[in-house]
Amino acid sequence: MEPVYEVGSSGPGAQASAPPERRRGSGCLVALALLLFVALGVSVLANFGFLAMLGAGATEGPIRERTVRGEGEAKVALIELRGVILDEVEAGSALLPIRRRLVERLEREFGAAEKDEKVVAVLLRIDSPGGAVSTSDRIWHLVRTFRERSGKPVVVSMGGVCASGGYYVASACDRLVAEPSTITGSIGVILRSFNVSKLLARLDVEPVTLTSGQNKNLLDPFEPPNPEHRRIVQATIDEAYERFVRIVAEGRAHAGLDEAAVRKLADGRIYTARTALDNKLVDAIGYLEDAFGQAKQLAKVERARLVRYEERAGLFGWLEARLGAPQRTELSLAQLLEHARPRLYALWWATP
Repeated sequence: MEPVYEVGSSGPGAQASAPPERRRGSGCLVALALLLFVALGVSVLANFGFLAMLGAGATEGPIRERTVRGEGEAKVALIELRGVILDEVEAGSALLPIRRRLVERLEREFGAAEKDEKVVAVLLRIDSPGGAVSTSDRIWHLVRTFRERSGKPVVVSMGGVCASGGYYVASACDRLVAEPSTITGSIGVILRSFNVSKLLARLDVEPVTLTSGQNKNLLDPFEPPNPEHRRIVQATIDEAYERFVRIVAEGRAHAGLDEAAVRKLADGRIYTARTALDNKLVDAIGYLEDAFGQAKQLAKVERARLVRYEERAGLFGWLEARLGAPQRTELSLAQLLEHARPRLYALWWATP
């Protein structure tokens, strides 16, 4: 894999042809009108969801790499995990929306890092408040499997937030470096639902729900809360929480944290970088360049290039590049409403 470096009027008195200045002016007007027409057409297509479908159905192109800093033959791959951790995340803009499969992208990038013999380590940049437990667990498993199979170390560089599911993923890595202003921790599981049964009663609306069993309508928003249903759901949350604690304890064993010590810290609270370091939840405080240095140290190389993976695909990639669609993914209001249905989350809700 070769790196890509940054480095008129008409009438009886009209003349047969207009002067050059007038012809140039008319040409500019035509070009401007054509440009406006194309822009209007693209906007209409976007409003009808054409570009959204184009983005959703686009296949990712081959992975390229760009050197961020450093020099030498050895490489450290920079892989990023940003925004809320969900199976699909929204990226792009209102003009060019796109839904991307987060785990599939990470699988491609970790796969490229594993196959490239010149890649000696991975620097995983996490800036995330967490997300779905199932997705966080899949990414944790991906990172752990990469380490076991390739023998290459993975160092985490935490951004502004590396909490809950973000910390869940970080627990799979060899070394955790938090920035001085990082917020981390929030070790726990949450399930949030809405109940509108009292509102329906005030409106004299009677919901009718037919089920195959007495527990099929767990957390039915149209029925009054059922104590037995609460116990069943709480047991599910507790089981996911226990797995979270075990994963953190396994990942922080080298720092001297056992399961009992993790449990005392895992009450859902957040930690500053300094407090996290004091409690052995991170290994060091520093910036991206410091985490890069730790990655080189673990890989036992003195010189290396930090390379970022990039993916572009055909027409969509061209449009995305021209329209300036950002790479950072965010949780939109539509996604928040979509994912408000009962589901287990490892998510710090203060940062949607």
